Amino acid sequence: MIINEETQGTPAEALALLEAIPMGDGRNLLTPTIEGSVEFLLGMCHKKLAATPDDEHARRTFQHMQRATKIPSPHTYDAVCEFAALAAAADFPTHAAIMFLLGCKAGHARCTERVRELTAADPLNVHFVRGVWAARSNGLLTDDEASRNPTLVAAWALAEANPSEKSSDVRAGGRSGGGGGRLDLVSSKYNSTIKMQNLLYAVGT
Repeated sequence: MIINEETQGTPAEALALLEAIPMGDGRNLLTPTIEGSVEFLLGMCHKKLAATPDDEHARRTFQHMQRATKIPSPHTYDAVCEFAALAAAADFPTHAAIMFLLGCKAGHARCTERVRELTAADPLNVHFVRGVWAARSNGLLTDDEASRNPTLVAAWALAEANPSEKSSDVRAGGRSGGGGGRLDLVSSKYNSTIKMQNLLYAVGT
């Protein structure tokens, strides 16, 4: 695959192939599952092509990743993980923690590994603990879900051991269900900020 450098080709060539697929404006001939994957791959191409923090490729990266988090597909939580990494590097570490938790709940390997790292962090990552409390209080992470996943069990135990971090200004919003869950709670927060464009470039290099 060109994007993962498994086959010959450039990101620009991969982008040209993907953009030739009829999508949008009522012309989309793809199933939702394929559409979500295409959106993610388009985002990855633009991420690799971003030359400056605020160029068109950086802006398009954000747009495609945002769409990919909302469409159920094999790449939904890959897009969630990309979003969470950006948020973690920005001024939204608690939102990033929530997204990593959502990915972990869905069984996404990279998100699960990140939750394990944050749980074991020394010194304590207070933003992560606040994210766990916020996910529980907003219904994004239920008792049953937490009890069936050893990684989430450990994260919840950490949060319970630090009740002083329970108060949080994070509020869940947007729609529930489908692919990315209630991911609007993050995307609506910085949908049009230049900071996100700067981070898209910084994380992608």
